[in-house]
Amino acid sequence: MNSVTKYKIFFFTCLLLLSQVSRAQGKYVKQFKVKENVMYIMLSKNLPLASLDSFVKNYSLTDIGLHTLLQTRKADSLKSSGWKLDSNTSPDFYYIISKKIGTTTNLKTPGDRNVFSAVPTPDNWRIVGGNRVVYGANNFKNNRVFRYADGITYFFLRGFKKARSVKLAGNFTNWQHGAFPLTKTDDGWVAPVRLSPGQYFYKFIINEVEWTTDPDNLLSENDGTGNVNSVYFVINKVFLLEGFETAGSVFLTGTFNNWAKNDLPMVKSAAGWQTALYLEPGTHHFHFLVDGKIVKDAKEQPEQKLALGKSSVFTLKGFKNARKVMLAGDFNDWNPVEILMNKTESGWTIPYILGPGNYQYKFVVDGKWITDPANPNVIDDGKGNLNSFIVVEPNYIFRLKGQSAAKKVNVAGEFNNWSPEGLSMTKIGNEWVSKVYLGRGKHLYKFIVDGKWMKDPANPLWEDGDDNSVVWVE
Repeated sequence: MNSVTKYKIFFFTCLLLLSQVSRAQGKYVKQFKVKENVMYIMLSKNLPLASLDSFVKNYSLTDIGLHTLLQTRKADSLKSSGWKLDSNTSPDFYYIISKKIGTTTNLKTPGDRNVFSAVPTPDNWRIVGGNRVVYGANNFKNNRVFRYADGITYFFLRGFKKARSVKLAGNFTNWQHGAFPLTKTDDGWVAPVRLSPGQYFYKFIINEVEWTTDPDNLLSENDGTGNVNSVYFVINKVFLLEGFETAGSVFLTGTFNNWAKNDLPMVKSAAGWQTALYLEPGTHHFHFLVDGKIVKDAKEQPEQKLALGKSSVFTLKGFKNARKVMLAGDFNDWNPVEILMNKTESGWTIPYILGPGNYQYKFVVDGKWITDPANPNVIDDGKGNLNSFIVVEPNYIFRLKGQSAAKKVNVAGEFNNWSPEGLSMTKIGNEWVSKVYLGRGKHLYKFIVDGKWMKDPANPLWEDGDDNSVVWVE
């Protein structure tokens, strides 16, 4: 007998005793519980509608069909939303309704969107910067995961039954300034939050003063200022390998984890071997390792490609007599034979999906490597070679004022390997500006004005030694 069955027997026994007392005293029962990963609703069949209204509002149970059940005795809308009516085991004057809280791989049911009213996430939740996460996999104790359905994540804090209040704070709430309140349940606290796929940082606030990481979450990260936060990924891709029922181990490996062999174990399920990840926008190559060997998928392909996001269009004008032109860059390990460009009337072009970030690239024309003649931004790779440089979805703007007489201004830093030819700045009005992508954390930089290196005069943050200006991105 499993723990859920034991709890249901215990629960029904207690409810029977409760029902006898309630009938004798003329009271009604209306309860919402969460126990052993199952949600339970208990309602008197003759509960007044006004009392039901307050119950539904208190637990955000609008539109799952409770009014219809009490008024018509029909449970069609409840069942279509995934709820189970235990009419055979409940007392004849009570309804006992239950629904299992599933995992991320089995919650794509149409009715799940009506279980709770999700707390809307502010439109401006993204703090400028954001770490460039190539991939992420959640890691909770005892296979416990946050429930995720239809864009809603149900953050859950187990225990803390004596707490007066619990709030959820994270980079999606502007931390404590917009912290979401959690609702107390039978075995913890829960808050539904609408989130898009990505990486998130969070903590719980107990009784308005005590901050704590999630005790069930094994993923955490120091924010660089002394704070440790729990890390959660809203997934956007479930990898599936069918067959191989007798395999001892199956792993996923790809460009997103530098082809590490044992980082991403897959779990055996009825559909096959699965693992769920968050993948940043971009073009990803991957394959499966079964008992240490690369295997082919159902389409007989040992290596596969997955593209997420919008395309960046690379164009090379001219070279009409070239037989073949390839695109290569740090986004594909400088492979000169992978990305074949398409010939057009004016030259060559190829759309290629890249995630937010800074990238280096070159064209390979009939075997000869060349920088992009139409792109003034280049990077010295430290070996005497200049690579073209692009920024996809920039999130930070460098600004320099007071240099109106300058003929050429660049900005250089760790983001472009301190290349003096690097990121050119454009004069707009009385200032020079340049957009770049900066990940979370500390960044050093300088301006190069007509060949002369200088600190940012408007930035009071700088480091001794090389006198580099400092910018922090949260």
